[in-house]
Amino acid sequence: MLKMADSGEVAALSAFLNKITPQNMRLHLNANNVTLTDAMTVGSFTEASFPGYASVVLDGALWQITPGAPAVAAYPVVFFTCTGAVSPQTIYGYYITRDGAGDLMWAEALPTPQIITAAGNGLTVAPRLTAKDESD
Repeated sequence: MLKMADSGEVAALSAFLNKITPQNMRLHLNANNVTLTDAMTVGSFTEASFPGYASVVLDGALWQITPGAPAVAAYPVVFFTCTGAVSPQTIYGYYITRDGAGDLMWAEALPTPQIITAAGNGLTVAPRLTAKDESD
């Protein structure tokens, strides 16, 4: 059984998020109900397309890592707002790619899908990573 020390969890998250030499990632909203698996790829997702939507660059330097059991990396809340008339679009979650390279890093389903139906509708996403081992 693997047991990672709390300080190791912080180091692992820091390395994964390239905190020493921060690398930007990109946050996308997905508009299809994807089953999240190890085999998913960027092609598994249908990116949102409501008016005003654009994926957002996540500045690698803004991740905050909190030590603990488990350690958690959190990014500031990102806001998405529809700016015009739209056919209803359901947002099921988000996925994160490396900016520039475009490879998929991870994805998360929203607890409840959100439906964008009109200008002014929107949602917030608070990207997080938790380094949890078997005993946390």
